[in-house]
Amino acid sequence: ALDVASLKPWFARFGDQMPRLINMYGITETTVHVTYRPITLADTHNPASPIGEAIADLSWYVLDADFNTVAQGCSGELHIGHAGLARGY
Repeated sequence: ALDVASLKPWFARFGDQMPRLINMYGITETTVHVTYRPITLADTHNPASPIGEAIADLSWYVLDADFNTVAQGCSGELHIGHAGLARGY
């Protein structure tokens, strides 16, 4: 996971508008990327690693052990779906 706090020196030197830093999360089953998230200086104050929103041909869900959607902020397993997912997964 991206350690966003480690980017503080970058933001001190360049700011958070140009050039932009992008965090992209991905897994093998999707042939690299699943999500896209521009990172800002404000993100360096949050201990979590923001992964952003699904890219155009994918969707994602956080599910519990019974495959039910969990509430925001709760733990679960990330499940990927849609056209960008490789067959057999």
